[in-house]
Amino acid sequence: MRGGFLPRIDATGGKGKEKPDQPSAGINDKDYTRKGYTVSPNQMLFDGLPTYNEVKRAGRARLVRLFRVSRCLREYRAGVFTPISMSCAIATVSICRSRNYIQHRIAFEQLKRRAEPGVGRRVDVESRSWYGWRWPTST
Repeated sequence: MRGGFLPRIDATGGKGKEKPDQPSAGINDKDYTRKGYTVSPNQMLFDGLPTYNEVKRAGRARLVRLFRVSRCLREYRAGVFTPISMSCAIATVSICRSRNYIQHRIAFEQLKRRAEPGVGRRVDVESRSWYGWRWPTST
């Protein structure tokens, strides 16, 4: 989300062949190759604050989740929580954690599949695995 504040460089390129479809008695019977490449740096100056507000919203959503977990722990320590409700809270956190793991695992596997035949970049796979994800051998 914070990437919306950073400058970016867009690069595009293309190449194609054309052959005119005009019956002109043998004149102009050659192929035309066209090429085009562009590189353009972009920097967001002002976008009406949606990027700024999205970054703030994501930070607050993270805080809400943190406060929910800490409230559960406080209630448990105060004896308000029963062991059954605490185990439900632990199970909920565990489910969220496993879903997060699954999403990261799927993204990692997609990067690996793209990098193996040469479609994707191998550095993406290496940086993703270096980022701290430790994949267990059995799921």
